[in-house]
Amino acid sequence: MSMTVYTIPELIPILRLKKRAIRKLIAEGELPARLIGRQWLVREEDLKMFLDPFLETPEPTPSRNL
Repeated sequence: MSMTVYTIPELIPILRLKKRAIRKLIAEGELPARLIGRQWLVREEDLKMFLDPFLETPEPTPSRNL
């Protein structure tokens, strides 16, 4: 059984956030992570759950004919 996990440096280009911002998300419990040794690890499934609300497409607004 293989599970993909990401470290904070690997999350920087994915989330386009600075290290400090990612650590804050983890500290506030918004991004689930585990501290293993001296490294924070984020499971791929937790990352997807975190990103899910941001990836939803908004309902299209009806266009007006002027």
